Amino acid sequence: MNASTNSTVIPSGDASELLLDTRVSDKRIQPLLERADALTRELSGGRGYIWTAIGIDSTPCEMGCSFCSHAAKWDAYRNAPPLDAAAIVAKAGELADGGSDFVVLRTTQCYDLNRLLMLGKRVRDRIGEDIHLVVNTGEMDADTVKALKDAGFSMVYHVVRLREGVDTGHTVAMRVRTIETALAGGLEVQYLIEPLGPEHSPAEILTEARRARSLGASGTGVMARVSVMGTP
Repeated sequence: MNASTNSTVIPSGDASELLLDTRVSDKRIQPLLERADALTRELSGGRGYIWTAIGIDSTPCEMGCSFCSHAAKWDAYRNAPPLDAAAIVAKAGELADGGSDFVVLRTTQCYDLNRLLMLGKRVRDRIGEDIHLVVNTGEMDADTVKALKDAGFSMVYHVVRLREGVDTGHTVAMRVRTIETALAGGLEVQYLIEPLGPEHSPAEILTEARRARSLGASGTGVMARVSVMGTP
């Protein structure tokens, strides 16, 4: 607050950044939020979509992302039993029967491709053709994308994470390369701005939001970072 006028000081800068600035009162942007809500409901026909995911392995990952509980250095999943194929297919069927529009098979970075392809085919057979089958796995080349599509996957979840290359063992270039390869191979891309924490500035958040648009993601959103005991 400005002591002399007792009014909120509006910081200068990019208008989009102001929407994410916690110093700006929600009341000042309420009309804009209401208009955005109305346009969203009009565009979607008032229908929401259900996104579900199955974590199919808990393998320690050597990429060492500081926010990820699967990073080998945190030693959090050494004794976690893997899900077998029958359990994964059964769970996918439950999700589909329960009304899911998207079923995601989520793996760690270096999950075996042949096994993933087998799971994709079996899950696709179980859930039918009307539900999006999404893969969330490691980096991929054109041959991998084709194999995943042939196995029944219609989408890939892949993003440039916030502070990629700083808090992660990846680079921005390698993540973008996978996204572009997936799109070129006919897979849609879903892209959340993540993992969002209090240290991330409006400028950082908007960089990834704009990247999602420029790359051609068909769906976007945000995902907050969840604290896991034993990690930073």
